[in-house]
Amino acid sequence: LLVLARRLVATNPDVRRALHHRYERLLLDEFQDTDPIQLEIAVRLTSAPDDPAHDGEWRALAPLPGRLFIVGDPKQSIYRFRRADIAQYLRAADQTGADREYLTANFRSSRPVLDWVNDVFSRVIVEQPDAQPQYQRLAPNRRHHLDHGSVVVFGVDEHDDLERRRADEIRRREADDAADAIAAALVEQWQVTDGDRLRPCRPGDITVLLPARTSLPALELALRARDIPYRAENSSVVYVTTEIRHLMLALRAVADPTDELALVASLRTPLYGCSDVELYEWRRLGGRWSIWWRPDDDTADVLRDHPVGEALQHLGSLARRASRVGPADLLTALVDERRVLDVALDHPDARDVWRRIRYVIDQARAWSDAGGRGLRRYLAWVRLLASESRNADTILPEHDDDTVRIMTIHAAKGLEFPITVVSGMTTKPSLTYSNSVVWHDGTWTISSSKSPDPIFEDFLPLDEQMSDAERRRLLYVACTRAVDHLVVSLHRYPGDAGGTATSVSGAVLHAAGAADATSGARVLAPAGDRFVVERPEPPVLDWADHFEWDTERRRAHAAARFRPSVSATYLAGEADTDPGLDKGAVDLDLPPWQRGRYGTAVGRAVHAVLQYADLDTGAGIDAEASAQCAAEGVVGVDETVAALARSALAAPIVRRAVTEPHHRELFVAAPVGGRTVEGYIDLFVETPGGGIIVDYKTDQWPDDAERAERISRYRRQLAVYGVVVEQLLGAPVEGAMLVRCREGVPAEQIEIDGWDEALDEARRLIADTT
Repeated sequence: LLVLARRLVATNPDVRRALHHRYERLLLDEFQDTDPIQLEIAVRLTSAPDDPAHDGEWRALAPLPGRLFIVGDPKQSIYRFRRADIAQYLRAADQTGADREYLTANFRSSRPVLDWVNDVFSRVIVEQPDAQPQYQRLAPNRRHHLDHGSVVVFGVDEHDDLERRRADEIRRREADDAADAIAAALVEQWQVTDGDRLRPCRPGDITVLLPARTSLPALELALRARDIPYRAENSSVVYVTTEIRHLMLALRAVADPTDELALVASLRTPLYGCSDVELYEWRRLGGRWSIWWRPDDDTADVLRDHPVGEALQHLGSLARRASRVGPADLLTALVDERRVLDVALDHPDARDVWRRIRYVIDQARAWSDAGGRGLRRYLAWVRLLASESRNADTILPEHDDDTVRIMTIHAAKGLEFPITVVSGMTTKPSLTYSNSVVWHDGTWTISSSKSPDPIFEDFLPLDEQMSDAERRRLLYVACTRAVDHLVVSLHRYPGDAGGTATSVSGAVLHAAGAADATSGARVLAPAGDRFVVERPEPPVLDWADHFEWDTERRRAHAAARFRPSVSATYLAGEADTDPGLDKGAVDLDLPPWQRGRYGTAVGRAVHAVLQYADLDTGAGIDAEASAQCAAEGVVGVDETVAALARSALAAPIVRRAVTEPHHRELFVAAPVGGRTVEGYIDLFVETPGGGIIVDYKTDQWPDDAERAERISRYRRQLAVYGVVVEQLLGAPVEGAMLVRCREGVPAEQIEIDGWDEALDEARRLIADTT
């Protein structure tokens, strides 16, 4: 769009003239994020439209006085990956002939915070031609409590007891110190500004900013160990949180049955809870790492009931569904069947876990709605999201959520937080191979960093220099988010002096005097037990006997399997293989004309027609059939759908419904046998005997043994409806009937025999805890 817009205003004088007269004043805000094409468009619109320079180099154009106004802070230029060009910004004033004004008043941060920022970043951000601006000091100008606030640093001492390669241990120490600093703020009740007064801080006043997501798992563990509630804000952070990683591991195992690493890793997660001992046992007894494993007659009894076997069977059931449902429905089933939301109740951040899971499922549904297809493609898309640390897609919290926030620095740009903790400073920039656009000799080309490319090699030193300069500006953006208190990690690798290869690190700030006495910062001493939240000791369970423990474990699993709310479809147990039984709830996210419930597309269309058409005269059947076929995306079967619907009108029970009180598409739900049972009834006819349940069928079957088998399956589902209706009405249901629609002839009416016995069987089915 930018290229085409630039081409239009550069080559079409009439368009350029019309836009010039229409837009008399042009303001470019956040100019540090503007790329050269955007500036060229602005200059062409604000300069004289008939200037001959439009036919040549646009940089020779000069905006007319008063036409162009540019506002930006070059110290906040951190979007180079979007082609924001700091060199263009630094040359823009001279290039456009603009007058300069410096805006230095800061209305956000307290004086102690800004004094520290000015002292440290005047040495961190040093002017370099076309790469780094001159540092402009900020003047504190907030209205209330100007001198209130503090700067705290931690990790001042070098990790001289570690080898340079121990990145995981350094990240763990840094995360522990960051969590201790947060606990210190809460325990010591650091004061934050609230309007014109001060009040003790709450968890929601604290935000942790990370340059990348690498340090998030260690930070999560440290916060949980101190019972500090937290939430991950932007989506790239969400996809690397523990619960979401576990869900994606399971989907990876489902998407690729040959990926044994993903399979075993998912078995070890809380989704399936298989211990290393159980995994070893499974292999020693001859078990296979396969999601297609199922017990058979030759399977040893010990494998038949083994926890690993049960987990593999569940993963296999997900794999069988993966070809029929989208990633969102697969995730929903995984979350529901493995009780992910229930398990989260054991953690202090349960609500944040729920929020993250809802977000991921909603994103998966949006991906499918946008045309995404296939589980493997979805997982590749998720990997892309998780790898993009600069993704600023923020997830809204609950309205009454009071938790510590975690987000990337890029996502925090433009925001402010009473207490800002800048952590993850031991993260090193990773070397990535990519295709890059480089500009040379007045034109551009695409060069690759993976194969030998002379052009890329020529630009590589400049690229490294710009990356170092931008990473220093990234630190500046993070530290200037603080309102009252700024907490900064100075953790760094042994011997790191803050060179260009590690410029997003505590080494850069340490080298700039961040912990010096003259900076005004307070060094946070190691906490020891001082800031650890006191928790009650867990009860000691006297389960020395492994058999007793295993018995209790299996009892708990059996209790967890009992669904407090089920549909008649689930109890019938055949929905996976019989679309006629698949009567799920209406999808309220769809428009009304697309809310088909179950079965095939033709079956859904027929049911919808019978829901709205006149059962007495058949008026409206043709119009409804056309509308429903369009909604279902089945073209050319309007007459078939209409004929099937008309055949139902000839059934005696439907003719009776015309003269009796009746209800179509009736939703029923009632507590039965300790759980809530729900479902939809196609037609319920009130009779003196209590009422008759009617179910329309459009599937065709031969008149042989298959007919009896299908009727038996439908009998079970209708009997569950009968039990629910009896519970609601407090009176027995007279019976149930199938109306089998047939094209060109009257529908066949099939009465369910042995109704009382069917109801007794349904009651036992509902009460079954398995």
